[in-house]
Amino acid sequence: MEIDLFEIFCLGVDYGQLTMEEDFFDNNWADTMGIIVTDKKYSMNSQVIQRQPRTEKWREAKRKSYKDFMDLLVKIKTSKEIIFIK
Repeated sequence: MEIDLFEIFCLGVDYGQLTMEEDFFDNNWADTMGIIVTDKKYSMNSQVIQRQPRTEKWREAKRKSYKDFMDLLVKIKTSKEIIFIK
């Protein structure tokens, strides 16, 4: 079984981007609290982060990369012969 190391790297990058995206939009309440504390402490307006969520198509592509990586892990664990190519 041949495995391209760069492909594995790209799958990891996709997973990292997906996790950051989900984490960013799951923590909006924490960002809001930070802004309120800064406003009160320094008596100045904080900059609100303006960011639009990624499209569902983008998220599906990143989820597919994660699934492909997990499938690859299963193949690696069950394979008797593994060849990494650069």
